[in-house]
Amino acid sequence: MRQIIARKGANSPNSIGSGFRSECGDVYVINTSGPITQDVFILNVGALNSDYTVQADHEVLSILTGSLDGATVPYKVSLADGAHVTLKNMSIAGANNKKNKWGGLNLEGDATISVSGKNTVKGFYEDYPGIYVPRC
Repeated sequence: MRQIIARKGANSPNSIGSGFRSECGDVYVINTSGPITQDVFILNVGALNSDYTVQADHEVLSILTGSLDGATVPYKVSLADGAHVTLKNMSIAGANNKKNKWGGLNLEGDATISVSGKNTVKGFYEDYPGIYVPRC
């Protein structure tokens, strides 16, 4: 089974999108399978001790895994423009805190997100989606 669950905040119109009263471009989530044939960087989001941005490096496959509890560890996870990532059994559980106005995953431009296993992302404030996509 491969899935992603993106949960929206109370006032966000979308679970994947650009947030309260705004629009975004196209969003594609790709289901992957098969062997990995490139270098791999694994980021355990539960081990973060500050905000983190996954860079766009087409020579390296970035895999996000682990569990980030936004109530106790309110760090922002972003994907740089052009980033390619795989979410592998990853959970980001944002807490409704007005000091942390961002989505669960925050895109800084175009990004490719592949999924493996069960993944859950929730925004950190009521107006923000699970996956934030910037306005065009």
